[in-house]
Amino acid sequence: MTIYSECPNCGTKVKETLMFGNLIFNEARTEIIHLYSSDPKPVYCQKCGNTLLDSSKLKMKSEMESLNDTIKSNLDIMPVVSTHLPLGWEYDIIGMVTAQSVSGTGIFTEGSSAVDDFFGTQSVALSNKLKGGENFCFSLLRKRALDMGANAVIATDIDYAELGTLKGMIMVCMAGTAIRLKNLNILGDSKVKEMDLITISNERFRKLQALKVAIA
Repeated sequence: MTIYSECPNCGTKVKETLMFGNLIFNEARTEIIHLYSSDPKPVYCQKCGNTLLDSSKLKMKSEMESLNDTIKSNLDIMPVVSTHLPLGWEYDIIGMVTAQSVSGTGIFTEGSSAVDDFFGTQSVALSNKLKGGENFCFSLLRKRALDMGANAVIATDIDYAELGTLKGMIMVCMAGTAIRLKNLNILGDSKVKEMDLITISNERFRKLQALKVAIA
Protein backbone atom coordinates (compact mmCIF):
# COMPACT_ATOMS: atom_id res chain seq x y z
CA MET A 1 0.00 0.00 0.00
CA THR A 2 1.41 3.39 -1.04
CA ILE A 3 1.93 5.93 1.74
CA TYR A 4 1.29 9.52 0.69
CA SER A 5 2.54 12.65 2.40
CA GLU A 6 0.34 14.74 0.13
CA CYS A 7 -2.55 14.04 -2.24
CA PRO A 8 -1.28 13.36 -5.79
CA ASN A 9 -4.49 14.88 -7.14
CA CYS A 10 -4.78 18.22 -5.33
CA GLY A 11 -1.44 18.47 -3.51
CA THR A 12 -2.98 18.93 -0.07
CA LYS A 13 -0.94 17.49 2.77
CA VAL A 14 -2.14 14.18 4.14
CA LYS A 15 -2.52 14.18 7.91
CA GLU A 16 -4.48 12.53 10.67
CA THR A 17 -5.12 14.19 14.01
CA LEU A 18 -7.52 13.61 16.87
CA MET A 19 -10.02 16.26 15.73
CA PHE A 20 -9.17 17.02 12.12
CA GLY A 21 -7.43 15.26 9.29
CA ASN A 22 -7.08 14.81 5.57
CA LEU A 23 -6.85 11.18 4.60
CA ILE A 24 -6.45 9.45 1.27
CA PHE A 25 -9.63 7.68 0.16
CA ASN A 26 -9.69 3.89 0.31
CA GLU A 27 -10.32 1.74 -2.79
CA ALA A 28 -14.09 1.50 -2.28
CA ARG A 29 -14.60 5.26 -2.10
CA THR A 30 -12.32 5.81 -5.07
CA GLU A 31 -14.15 3.18 -7.12
CA ILE A 32 -17.52 4.82 -6.43
CA ILE A 33 -16.19 8.12 -7.76
CA HIS A 34 -14.71 6.36 -10.80
CA LEU A 35 -18.08 4.79 -11.63
CA TYR A 36 -19.68 8.18 -12.21
CA SER A 37 -16.74 10.42 -13.13
CA SER A 38 -15.94 11.59 -16.66
CA ASP A 39 -12.40 12.44 -15.60
CA PRO A 40 -11.34 9.91 -12.94
CA LYS A 41 -8.13 10.43 -11.00
CA PRO A 42 -6.04 7.60 -9.53
CA VAL A 43 -6.16 9.00 -5.98
CA TYR A 44 -8.36 11.36 -3.97
CA CYS A 45 -8.08 12.81 -0.49
CA GLN A 46 -10.91 14.02 1.69
CA LYS A 47 -10.43 17.62 0.60
CA CYS A 48 -10.69 17.02 -3.13
CA GLY A 49 -12.85 13.88 -2.99
CA ASN A 50 -15.66 14.50 -0.49
CA THR A 51 -17.82 16.56 -2.86
CA LEU A 52 -17.23 14.09 -5.69
CA LEU A 53 -18.04 11.18 -3.39
CA ASP A 54 -21.29 12.74 -2.16
CA SER A 55 -22.37 13.38 -5.76
CA SER A 56 -21.43 9.85 -6.80
CA LYS A 57 -23.29 8.34 -3.84
CA LEU A 58 -26.47 10.12 -4.92
CA LYS A 59 -26.06 8.79 -8.46
CA MET A 60 -25.35 5.31 -7.10
CA LYS A 61 -28.50 5.43 -4.94
CA SER A 62 -30.59 6.44 -7.95
CA GLU A 63 -29.06 3.70 -10.09
CA MET A 64 -29.64 1.07 -7.40
CA GLU A 65 -33.30 2.05 -7.15
CA SER A 66 -33.67 1.81 -10.93
CA LEU A 67 -31.90 -1.58 -11.02
CA ASN A 68 -34.06 -2.86 -8.17
CA ASP A 69 -37.22 -1.84 -10.04
CA THR A 70 -35.98 -3.59 -13.19
CA ILE A 71 -35.20 -6.79 -11.28
CA LYS A 72 -38.51 -6.81 -9.41
CA SER A 73 -40.63 -6.13 -12.48
CA ASN A 74 -38.97 -8.88 -14.54
CA LEU A 75 -38.08 -11.45 -11.88
CA ASP A 76 -41.11 -13.66 -12.49
CA ILE A 77 -39.68 -14.53 -15.91
CA MET A 78 -37.32 -16.96 -14.15
CA PRO A 79 -38.80 -20.49 -14.43
CA VAL A 80 -39.69 -22.14 -11.13
CA VAL A 81 -41.04 -25.65 -11.72
CA SER A 82 -41.86 -28.69 -9.62
CA THR A 83 -40.50 -31.07 -12.27
CA HIS A 84 -37.21 -32.75 -11.37
CA LEU A 85 -36.08 -33.37 -14.96
CA PRO A 86 -37.72 -30.86 -17.35
CA LEU A 87 -37.82 -32.28 -20.86
CA GLY A 88 -35.04 -30.97 -23.09
CA TRP A 89 -33.36 -28.83 -20.44
CA GLU A 90 -29.57 -28.90 -20.30
CA TYR A 91 -28.25 -27.46 -17.07
CA ASP A 92 -25.66 -27.35 -14.34
CA ILE A 93 -26.82 -27.75 -10.76
CA ILE A 94 -25.80 -24.83 -8.55
CA GLY A 95 -27.37 -25.74 -5.22
CA MET A 96 -30.42 -25.80 -3.00
CA VAL A 97 -32.43 -22.62 -2.56
CA THR A 98 -35.14 -21.95 0.04
CA ALA A 99 -37.66 -19.28 0.99
CA GLN A 100 -40.02 -18.84 3.95
CA SER A 101 -42.91 -16.57 4.78
CA VAL A 102 -44.74 -16.22 8.12
CA SER A 103 -47.89 -14.15 8.57
CA GLY A 104 -50.87 -13.90 10.90
CA THR A 105 -54.08 -15.48 9.69
CA GLY A 106 -56.23 -12.97 11.52
CA ILE A 107 -58.49 -15.87 12.54
CA PHE A 108 -58.36 -18.95 14.74
CA THR A 109 -58.79 -22.30 13.01
CA GLU A 110 -60.12 -24.48 15.79
CA GLY A 111 -63.00 -26.87 15.14
CA SER A 112 -65.34 -24.47 16.94
CA SER A 113 -65.45 -22.20 13.88
CA ALA A 114 -68.78 -22.44 12.17
CA VAL A 115 -68.77 -24.19 8.81
CA ASP A 116 -70.52 -21.34 7.05
CA ASP A 117 -67.95 -18.87 8.46
CA PHE A 118 -65.07 -21.04 7.36
CA PHE A 119 -66.32 -21.26 3.79
CA GLY A 120 -67.20 -17.57 3.80
CA THR A 121 -65.23 -14.63 5.16
CA GLN A 122 -62.65 -16.71 7.00
CA SER A 123 -61.95 -18.86 3.96
CA VAL A 124 -61.33 -15.84 1.73
CA ALA A 125 -59.08 -14.20 4.33
CA LEU A 126 -57.04 -17.37 4.80
CA SER A 127 -56.74 -17.93 1.05
CA ASN A 128 -55.48 -14.38 0.58
CA LYS A 129 -52.88 -14.88 3.33
CA LEU A 130 -51.69 -18.11 1.75
CA LYS A 131 -51.55 -16.55 -1.71
CA GLY A 132 -49.57 -13.61 -0.37
CA GLY A 133 -47.14 -15.98 1.35
CA GLU A 134 -46.73 -18.03 -1.82
CA ASN A 135 -46.07 -14.96 -3.97
CA PHE A 136 -43.48 -13.70 -1.48
CA CYS A 137 -41.74 -17.09 -1.42
CA PHE A 138 -41.67 -17.31 -5.22
CA SER A 139 -40.06 -13.87 -5.44
CA LEU A 140 -37.56 -14.65 -2.69
CA LEU A 141 -36.71 -18.03 -4.19
CA ARG A 142 -36.05 -16.44 -7.57
CA LYS A 143 -33.94 -13.63 -6.10
CA ARG A 144 -31.81 -16.02 -4.04
CA ALA A 145 -31.33 -18.26 -7.07
CA LEU A 146 -30.36 -15.23 -9.15
CA ASP A 147 -27.82 -14.21 -6.51
CA MET A 148 -26.29 -17.69 -6.78
CA GLY A 149 -25.85 -17.28 -10.54
CA ALA A 150 -28.86 -19.42 -11.47
CA ASN A 151 -31.48 -18.71 -14.10
CA ALA A 152 -34.08 -21.34 -13.15
CA VAL A 153 -35.29 -23.46 -10.23
CA ILE A 154 -36.41 -27.07 -10.57
CA ALA A 155 -37.78 -29.73 -8.19
CA THR A 156 -39.64 -27.02 -6.27
CA ASP A 157 -41.71 -28.06 -3.26
CA ILE A 158 -44.19 -25.98 -1.21
CA ASP A 159 -45.20 -26.75 2.39
CA TYR A 160 -47.60 -25.09 4.80
CA ALA A 161 -47.71 -25.10 8.59
CA GLU A 162 -49.58 -23.41 11.42
CA LEU A 163 -47.51 -21.83 14.16
CA GLY A 164 -48.20 -20.75 17.73
CA THR A 165 -50.28 -22.21 20.54
CA LEU A 166 -53.47 -20.71 19.12
CA LYS A 167 -52.46 -21.54 15.56
CA GLY A 168 -52.88 -17.90 14.55
CA MET A 169 -49.80 -17.86 12.30
CA ILE A 170 -49.31 -19.53 8.96
CA MET A 171 -45.94 -20.39 7.45
CA VAL A 172 -45.25 -21.06 3.80
CA CYS A 173 -41.98 -22.82 3.00
CA MET A 174 -40.57 -23.30 -0.46
CA ALA A 175 -37.45 -25.19 -1.55
CA GLY A 176 -35.94 -26.14 -4.88
CA THR A 177 -32.76 -26.75 -6.80
CA ALA A 178 -31.16 -23.69 -8.38
CA ILE A 179 -29.73 -24.47 -11.82
CA ARG A 180 -27.93 -22.74 -14.65
CA LEU A 181 -29.95 -23.57 -17.76
CA LYS A 182 -27.46 -23.79 -20.62
CA ASN A 183 -29.98 -23.94 -23.47
CA LEU A 184 -32.10 -21.05 -22.22
CA ASN A 185 -33.42 -20.53 -25.75
CA ILE A 186 -35.63 -23.55 -25.19
CA LEU A 187 -37.90 -21.15 -23.30
CA GLY A 188 -38.12 -18.71 -26.21
CA ASP A 189 -36.04 -15.79 -27.47
CA SER A 190 -38.01 -13.19 -25.50
CA LYS A 191 -37.26 -14.96 -22.22
CA VAL A 192 -33.57 -15.16 -23.10
CA LYS A 193 -33.46 -11.36 -23.46
CA GLU A 194 -35.40 -10.80 -20.24
CA MET A 195 -33.23 -13.23 -18.27
CA ASP A 196 -30.11 -11.55 -19.62
CA LEU A 197 -31.54 -8.21 -18.50
CA ILE A 198 -32.22 -9.24 -14.91
CA THR A 199 -28.94 -11.18 -14.68
CA ILE A 200 -26.89 -8.16 -15.76
CA SER A 201 -28.98 -5.83 -13.60
CA ASN A 202 -28.58 -8.05 -10.56
CA GLU A 203 -24.81 -8.35 -11.01
CA ARG A 204 -24.53 -4.56 -11.19
CA PHE A 205 -26.83 -4.12 -8.19
CA ARG A 206 -24.79 -6.52 -6.07
CA LYS A 207 -21.57 -4.74 -7.01
CA LEU A 208 -22.98 -1.38 -5.98
CA GLN A 209 -24.45 -2.89 -2.82
CA ALA A 210 -21.02 -4.29 -1.86
CA LEU A 211 -19.43 -0.86 -2.39
CA LYS A 212 -22.16 0.76 -0.30
CA VAL A 213 -21.48 -1.66 2.56
CA ALA A 214 -17.72 -1.13 2.23
CA ILE A 215 -17.98 2.61 2.90
CA ALA A 216 -20.68 2.41 5.58
